[in-house]
Amino acid sequence: MKASIAAAMMVFAVAATPAMAQGNSAADTKAMQNADAMTKKTVDAIVKKDAAAMANLFTTNAVFALPDGSSVKGRAAIQKTEADTFAAWGTFTFTARLKEVGSLGPRSFWALSDASIDGNGPKGPVKIRSHVLAVYVLVGKDWKIAAESIGANVTPPGM
Repeated sequence: MKASIAAAMMVFAVAATPAMAQGNSAADTKAMQNADAMTKKTVDAIVKKDAAAMANLFTTNAVFALPDGSSVKGRAAIQKTEADTFAAWGTFTFTARLKEVGSLGPRSFWALSDASIDGNGPKGPVKIRSHVLAVYVLVGKDWKIAAESIGANVTPPGM
């Protein structure tokens, strides 16, 4: 279930609302526009519980790092992880907020988002707060996620 939750969280890594790009360069502005478009696609796939659509947002050999430290690689594994996650969440609402974006050049950028899932899964209530860091690359004419990491938002001991 941890992998499922983590997988879904990554999806949420993409935010639903625009945010300011880090810096003011034209490249960062373009990266923000691309991140916003990818976030909308991600949110749509998650809300529809469409694991295939989610997996299609990734490159064929993408790496998806989950909050428990495990990872999956490739679209088929990502699709299975997402399907398992959606099943574990049951009926849920999902929100995401894009926090920061930066250009890595003309064919790649990174995006940092916060996400929230509230639901009622088969094993009880589901309430998750996480952050997602994703790296996007241009594949042909489409932006795809090359790597994504989801981390649960927790306060470390002593803080």
